Amino acid sequence: MPTKIKPNAMKRSDAADFCGISVSQFGKMIKLGTMPKARDAGGAKIWLRSELEDSLSGLRIAQPSDAGGGGLNR
Repeated sequence: MPTKIKPNAMKRSDAADFCGISVSQFGKMIKLGTMPKARDAGGAKIWLRSELEDSLSGLRIAQPSDAGGGGLNR
């Protein structure tokens, strides 16, 4: 068994870290609809790993002309 089990659900900061972005960028992407909204786990906000992976896979591929590669358009 692996020493570190990957969780199926994460709090906001862990979800942002999982995606490789800052918490503030993660929040912006939620507002734009490029990242999923939180689920309610008895009052706690959580993000599902599978939904984060799907959202990441759906992001457009950066083009060489993108300055910094930070574009959010699909």
